[in-house]
Amino acid sequence: MSPGLDDEALSEVVGFVLILALVMAAISLYITYVLPAQGREDEIQKMGDVRDWFVNYKTQVDTLWMNSPPHVPSPSDTLSPSYHYPRSQDASSMDALSWLYTNQTELFDITSGGTTLSQVIDPATGSGTTPARMFIPILAPIRSSARVGLPEYHETLTITTNSTSDYANVSLRGLEFQSQNNYWIQQTYTYQDGGVFLVQNATSGNADISVLAYPAISIVNATTSPEVNLMLVNMIGTEEGVIGTSSPVMVRTWLNDPPDYVIANKNFTNVTLTAHTRSRPYAQMWADIFNNTVRNGLINSTATADSYPKVTYGDNNASITIDAPQNTSVNLTVSQANYTAHLQNVQSLME
Repeated sequence: MSPGLDDEALSEVVGFVLILALVMAAISLYITYVLPAQGREDEIQKMGDVRDWFVNYKTQVDTLWMNSPPHVPSPSDTLSPSYHYPRSQDASSMDALSWLYTNQTELFDITSGGTTLSQVIDPATGSGTTPARMFIPILAPIRSSARVGLPEYHETLTITTNSTSDYANVSLRGLEFQSQNNYWIQQTYTYQDGGVFLVQNATSGNADISVLAYPAISIVNATTSPEVNLMLVNMIGTEEGVIGTSSPVMVRTWLNDPPDYVIANKNFTNVTLTAHTRSRPYAQMWADIFNNTVRNGLINSTATADSYPKVTYGDNNASITIDAPQNTSVNLTVSQANYTAHLQNVQSLME
């Protein structure tokens, strides 16, 4: 074999190695820079979709109780144990019930289990099976996953009247979506007590929490006769815990019964709302909710900042106290809607 032929063979090998090195370098640069950027964009878009899903979910769930008039028994009925009226207040409560029974206006009635909302939430990023995922998985971003469920954090809302009597201690359990992103920050969306909340940068004892939609709490006319109206949204699950998944989850939600009046159009010298929370950031969130409720309710009133109801919060609770001005009272109306949610994995987005 001549030396010239040997040199040509060597050149082909060297050329092949150089081409392979360039291909590997290009793949390495793609995996290092392009793929994470693509994965990040996918997860940002996905979390935007999750935000819209929760806002839409709130609208549809709230529609059930808004279009179902609160359950008010006939004035001749006796109060059942399911109502939260104190026995010492029965007589005056029945007067309020009589008024409500006479003046309520029905839009349409939703019976127990008669209407079920079925919605699918998909935690995974990526548009199904792409050529890259099928033949070269390393060139496709890792699909995200999530934890979806109704975890129990033992958070409650307490209503205290005249500084002594607790009228309600309602669970603030809600539907939660906790992201397991691979390229972007972790986010948690929660539907709780009729509100939608976003948690970011959650670490031990710290979190950035935003209120995307406020719970149904109204405080108005604080200078003459303050009026406080609440809708307590209580959610339970057919299964404990959460589902950790990268596949779609079907969320079925139904209103157990028409909403009940917990406290019906009653007057007190003062009313205190207290949210008992899992940590200080959540207590601060509820303090912000109370402050926003006061600001919105007093926009068209003559109240001054000094006469606003006072809001305080600590490590595990936030409170607002509404005191009646002299020779007046605080009018309080509280309704409660009870929901059940059932979660299950599905294999496609077809409902």
